[in-house]
Amino acid sequence: MHTATTSYQQRFCPDGDYPDQLAVFEAIGRFIQTTSAAHATQMGLSVNALRAAGLTWVLARQQTLLLRPPSPGAEITIETWPSTLSRLTCRRDFVIWENGETLGLSLTDWAVLNLQTRRAERIPEFIAAKYPSAAPEAMPELNLKPAPLSPAEAVSLVPVRAADIDLNNHVTNTRYVELMLGTVPDAIRRERRPAFCDIVYRAEALAGDRIEIRRQTVQPDAAEDVFPALRACPALRALLDRADCTAFRHSLVKPKTGFRFIAGKPEKELVRGFSLWV
Repeated sequence: MHTATTSYQQRFCPDGDYPDQLAVFEAIGRFIQTTSAAHATQMGLSVNALRAAGLTWVLARQQTLLLRPPSPGAEITIETWPSTLSRLTCRRDFVIWENGETLGLSLTDWAVLNLQTRRAERIPEFIAAKYPSAAPEAMPELNLKPAPLSPAEAVSLVPVRAADIDLNNHVTNTRYVELMLGTVPDAIRRERRPAFCDIVYRAEALAGDRIEIRRQTVQPDAAEDVFPALRACPALRALLDRADCTAFRHSLVKPKTGFRFIAGKPEKELVRGFSLWV
């Protein structure tokens, strides 16, 4: 277990009735989000606290590694702490464990959005003052350099639902993960589980938008920029060494046509991601 003087823990008991391992992975993502929000509130840095200053949190990137799924009916603990700070992002780390055994690791990079301009701002001093001068990192941030899909193997189009919108009046980050991983072929979902996910958030989707979901299979022998980067994480390297795997690149875009269509406006990429299934 990785600990820091400013760490926070929350316990969860995943429901044993999830239909598949993708649903378990998505549930853990929601647990991570809940734990992050609870600790931010404890630190005086909740969304509501930032909104009072005309700002809000937005997730810029998340990488999650699940070494193994939780045991059926077992209670899991998620520990989180703020780790590093840059000019434009705050990093938060997570360890997921069950009875002292590490099940997974995650990191999130958060930016601060100006609610009036809808643009990212430099991290304000009142946030920086609450970050530790030094803290451990649960896992290295893997430099996967996610690339545009060319061509995409599968494309689907979904409308933004009212339930997809969060306090920031845009699609919540966990919904993007559901959309992104939900396009993985049924055969893969039946035989494998998601072990690693990297998602980079690039733009907002709003009520009334449509989201086009694209997917491309990654071949290990043609992905020199991806698999060596994955092996930079010792825990992930060990997983790759002992298991066969399938990998995908993902892209979610706001197409040129849709409910909010503006003539002549190019499509906008909302999310770019990568997933590994073992």
